Amino acid sequence: MRGKRITFFATKQDFDPLITAFEATAHCQYFEAGGFDTPNIPTYTSLRDVSMLGQVQYHSTGLAPRLLLLPMEVALTVRPVPQNAGGVRYLVDQLANPYGFLLTLGGTFQPGILVESEATTLATDAASLALFASWAKVVRKQGRTSNAYVGPEAAQLLAVGWRLVTDARSPLEYDLPKP
Repeated sequence: MRGKRITFFATKQDFDPLITAFEATAHCQYFEAGGFDTPNIPTYTSLRDVSMLGQVQYHSTGLAPRLLLLPMEVALTVRPVPQNAGGVRYLVDQLANPYGFLLTLGGTFQPGILVESEATTLATDAASLALFASWAKVVRKQGRTSNAYVGPEAAQLLAVGWRLVTDARSPLEYDLPKP
């Protein structure tokens, strides 16, 4: 099975028009993805409500916060996973939720470094693919540099020497090149 993926660089300011365009047509639910100590999963009614939008605590897209976006008619499934050391972790992922898509929220890691964002899905149903396509459509309206879509402010930062990265620990030759 083959999934879909779109990557992009966006600052908090760049996310604003993406959210406006996406939420004008797409009707979905937003859940934090990952592992939790409780089955009470943080939920949002808009991407604007996500406090971490445009900022990341870690150097890599792989460690950036993720949201699971589900069509409104699909209920979230929280997957309990017993731990070897005892207790249970509650997971929100596409294994238990094969619908919708995952949105990884990159952003500013530290001054001079902007971490990549991405949207991915393994879904095959029409509603999930339409939801993913709605997000991909608004991302594609941003400018494109090399192999990624780049928001207007992110493009300005790239032009003045910021590193646009998937992982800030990678060598400079892996950064998004200047146009």
